[in-house]
Amino acid sequence: MKRCLVAWIGACLIALVGCFEGTAGDAGTAGVQGTQGDLGETGDISLVSVTTEVPGANCQNGGKRIETGVDTNNNGLLDSEEVTETTYVCTTTAAVWYGDYYIETSADIATLSSYTIVTGDLYICNTSLTNLTGLENLSTVGGTLEISYNSTLANTNGLNNVSTVGWVFIGHNDNLTSISLNNIKRTEYVAIGSNAHLITVSFNNLIDAPAFEIIYNDLLQAISFNALCSVGVVATKPGGYFHITQNPMLCTTIVTALVNQVKSCGGTTWSNENFTGNKVCP
Repeated sequence: MKRCLVAWIGACLIALVGCFEGTAGDAGTAGVQGTQGDLGETGDISLVSVTTEVPGANCQNGGKRIETGVDTNNNGLLDSEEVTETTYVCTTTAAVWYGDYYIETSADIATLSSYTIVTGDLYICNTSLTNLTGLENLSTVGGTLEISYNSTLANTNGLNNVSTVGWVFIGHNDNLTSISLNNIKRTEYVAIGSNAHLITVSFNNLIDAPAFEIIYNDLLQAISFNALCSVGVVATKPGGYFHITQNPMLCTTIVTALVNQVKSCGGTTWSNENFTGNKVCP
């Protein structure tokens, strides 16, 4: 009897399953698309800035400075306060230009832009350049640095990192208003003359110069040589000269202060001096 009951229950279950396994019906019509949700807030944009790294503590021979960060103020620029990481890709060896180099156009600057040393003279003459941007890698000029007869040049920016140079001659640049070469420590000769609109001159790390002259600069009003301590000292040549003359807007008090500064540290070995023709100031 029990076996029949089990068999009967099994038969019923099979019958029920058979009843529920009908053919699947057609899919229903798709419902209407729902309303689009609100846009999310715009995320902050990450920026990367790549600039030239001049020779120094971070890269001995110069290279590239790579800064990254998030543009939190959404001005499209990576501001200094937004920089979160700084890395350097350094040039492993100094790039040397052997011999003299002549700059006449911006293309000439571009060619020299990756070099740190010019073994010969560097001539920037008779150009229509307004600035010297692009020469920031340059640290050494083995011979003369001459900047002359550039009718539109306004300043010496771009040469700020030059620290070693044989001679410096800057003259006859009609629109030059400022000279700033504050990394030069020693040179055999400084000559700055006949720059019609020159107002300021600054060589604040220059320690000594065997020959020194600033002459015939009609509008010159300020000279800054905070470290100058010796004029005329040359191991291979006796004496030298110290001329600051014929600068009609440069006060004699400024000239006297510089001369006294050099005298106070004992660097008075020049054999020829001329401090006349400057503006007499009380």
